[in-house]
Amino acid sequence: MSRIGKILWFIVALWAVICLSVIAVTLSSMLPQSGLNKKSELGLVTIDGEITTADQVLEEIQTLRKDDEVKGIVLRVESPGGAVAASQEIYQALEQMRADSFPVVASFGNIAASGGFYAALPAEHIFADPGSLTGSIGVITQFMHGEKLMDKIGIEAVTITSGALKDAGSPMRAPRAQDVAYFQGVVDDTYQQFLESVSKWRKIPIDSLRPIADGRVFTGRQAKALRLIDSLGGQQDAVKWLTKRCKLDAVPDKLETAEPPKPFLRDLMDGLGAVVPAGLRNKVHVLWMTP
Repeated sequence: MSRIGKILWFIVALWAVICLSVIAVTLSSMLPQSGLNKKSELGLVTIDGEITTADQVLEEIQTLRKDDEVKGIVLRVESPGGAVAASQEIYQALEQMRADSFPVVASFGNIAASGGFYAALPAEHIFADPGSLTGSIGVITQFMHGEKLMDKIGIEAVTITSGALKDAGSPMRAPRAQDVAYFQGVVDDTYQQFLESVSKWRKIPIDSLRPIADGRVFTGRQAKALRLIDSLGGQQDAVKWLTKRCKLDAVPDKLETAEPPKPFLRDLMDGLGAVVPAGLRNKVHVLWMTP
């Protein structure tokens, strides 16, 4: 076969595989699911790592809530905390689910502290392993300045502002007393919000909460004694609790997730990787442009 003929054969074969894959995916989505592929009645949402944005967590929660087959959600927390507003947005989503009587149980992994603890507060029940690290009820902000270094090497910064506090926290100069007072006010108000939320959901008076809300972390066992969590146990214990709460017949083997969908072509090519012969795959090179 000539080289041109081989190329044409390759194009036709690849097109046939693509068409068959699209047809198979379409048909599988239209057919009723078998018992083995039955969707779970419990969903799983994970807060993983530092909380800088709530977008993905909120999207996953919303997707699972719209699924009529999902009766409750396990919130798995593996986070040391993060941004205040992002933590509060997740908190507010759980708070709304409590108001709607939609069951949510929280499960703390290695660490669920500060914003990670804050976000999970409205859950109906909170589980933590005895060695989980949680708590860290507090707020911090910090910055550094290089004024002395700049003086030493002869660099001077000129700053023009519309108000005395517009450049508060600038790395170009040492903070003034009014700067420190200004930032302390912001931190104190944010801390008070944190205290009020913990007091509300953990049923602990603020005066009793303050002595332990100094930024320190606790083990899961310590947190249980301080009433910051409800029970000691892992994710499977949380699943069993939620199964009973939702009055399901049996503990599900898996939890339903709502991962962000892949772009269609990327999803298709991932599928092709499993059906295209290895010898043919090795002759195909695909360049992706991603944001």
